[in-house]
Amino acid sequence: MRNGLNPSKSSRRLAAFRRHRVILPVHIPSLDGYFTHSLEILKLSLESLRVSTRDQASITVISNGCTQTVLNEL
Repeated sequence: MRNGLNPSKSSRRLAAFRRHRVILPVHIPSLDGYFTHSLEILKLSLESLRVSTRDQASITVISNGCTQTVLNEL
């Protein structure tokens, strides 16, 4: 157990700005059937994130079993 006080609790300063990270897992195993428009939706999602965060967040895309076409686009 610690003895004493945490010095940051008595500080009245605001914490420094910290960037946020958005993690986007992507699973597009094919571009037919259910996944026909998935690549366009992914592009729109990434553009929406880019515009709405205004460079205040890092975006990490994790490919989880995507087809080679999707990997090439990423």
